[in-house]
Amino acid sequence: MIEGRRIVQQQFQQRTCIRGWKPGVIAGFWLGWLSGSSGAMAKDVAFVQTMPRGKTHWSLQDRSRIGLGSRLEVTTALSGWLFASPNLGIRAGLLPPEQASRQLHAEIRLALPTPTILLTQGYLFPSGEGRSKKVPWVLVPGFSLTWAIDLRHVQWTIRSDLAYGVWLSGTVPSALETYAPIELALAPVSRSFRGDLETGLGIPALTWLDILIQFRASIVGMGALQSSPWIYRSKLGVQFHVGDHWALQLSASWYNYDQGRIRHENIGDGFVRNYRVRSHEVWPTIGVVWRPRASKDRFRSGPQHQDAL
Repeated sequence: MIEGRRIVQQQFQQRTCIRGWKPGVIAGFWLGWLSGSSGAMAKDVAFVQTMPRGKTHWSLQDRSRIGLGSRLEVTTALSGWLFASPNLGIRAGLLPPEQASRQLHAEIRLALPTPTILLTQGYLFPSGEGRSKKVPWVLVPGFSLTWAIDLRHVQWTIRSDLAYGVWLSGTVPSALETYAPIELALAPVSRSFRGDLETGLGIPALTWLDILIQFRASIVGMGALQSSPWIYRSKLGVQFHVGDHWALQLSASWYNYDQGRIRHENIGDGFVRNYRVRSHEVWPTIGVVWRPRASKDRFRSGPQHQDAL
């Protein structure tokens, strides 16, 4: 039993070890983007009516949007495109625009992470996994609901999300058992699914500064280490408005999750007690928002959560 656990631990260490400086740079970019790509800033926490037809909102950290009219938008995660995971979504406002103090949004999306799997084999995905005579085609559909309420200018949001992987060909890789941001982003591929429940407060501190406080609980499929499927994240961020069309976003996310670590405690008389402990990680993020042809007031109301998949 102990020997089997050691073998699993060695496999885990091999998985999380990224060899060479080039893979390290790639992983660093992944960690930076993904740690902050799943939470918008202050007034950008989903509390906004859908954008008018032809209006756009572009962001490296939040979901970018293009207004279609009739309370519909096309959405996409630019970080997904940057890391070879094409994705698109449709977002709809479900409440009449007259209810300005309450908003309910639904979004469906679809991602194609096949290029990401091919590019990161041997680094994020272990060598030989995901490889077959056929290209590992996989689709990741997702659905989310976001409820937002204006509490005297402090915006409170509650959001639920589900994404799952649909493998069309190739070999399904096993769980990555790696850093929390990457684990969450690729959970629909390597762990079958990811479910999120998130709440956040957006606080307009100054005319040029917003503050975000956010907490999320995620559940993913089980991995080889039989670790806990629950991953928790707390986030604190600020958004600086620069003029009428630009904003700079700075945030830090703290993750609590089961990475398969085992602690050994000497209990005396030659006996050792082994028990599992959860891991902690903190990842900073920087992002930029550009919203052309938008007034300052409209700019301060932005989009909601983004996932790489």
